Amino acid sequence: MTVRRIVFAMVVGIAAVALFSCGGSSARGGSPDGFELVGSVTEEELETINANMVANKMISAIGVGSADDEKAALKVAEHDTRSKLAAAVSLQATGLSEDFDEVAKGAAKGLFESGTKQIVSANISGAPTYKKVKQYNKKLGQYKFYTLMYIDPEIVKNVFAEEINKINDDALHAQKDKMMAKLDAAIEYKKSNFGGK
Repeated sequence: MTVRRIVFAMVVGIAAVALFSCGGSSARGGSPDGFELVGSVTEEELETINANMVANKMISAIGVGSADDEKAALKVAEHDTRSKLAAAVSLQATGLSEDFDEVAKGAAKGLFESGTKQIVSANISGAPTYKKVKQYNKKLGQYKFYTLMYIDPEIVKNVFAEEINKINDDALHAQKDKMMAKLDAAIEYKKSNFGGK
């Protein structure tokens, strides 16, 4: 009877150690898909930075990419981010157009279309990665990256200001201040949080 109790205690102890060590890997930065964090910036931190940028009227996006090769995985993530960044430019232009009443919106439509094209063509392809998260899955032998990029709000303001100045419409010019105030707020947020980066 004593031998059985000793064997039972050993089995329970071994099971507890195995269970504890399995739980420990996820506590060290593992994820359900088996990718482990490599580096200090986490996916959650990246999402928080991006959410704050968007809340402060900055154009930003996070993309993801994975591959067997580290450089290839990073390229896929950056391509995905740039695609999302282009969509974010259009989304912000739509949001800014809401600052104009129906009379001025007709004149504003063309300037936002033109400004969006300018911003996308001049800034998306060369947009640098601001921050990235690197993960590795040992079982699959794959790398995964999350990359965060943004467009400097001063560029956005300058493009739209130039487009407004090209249009001779009194209603449009009279209502542009609200839009410019949003862009100024984005510029101040960027300067106070990210400096010249």
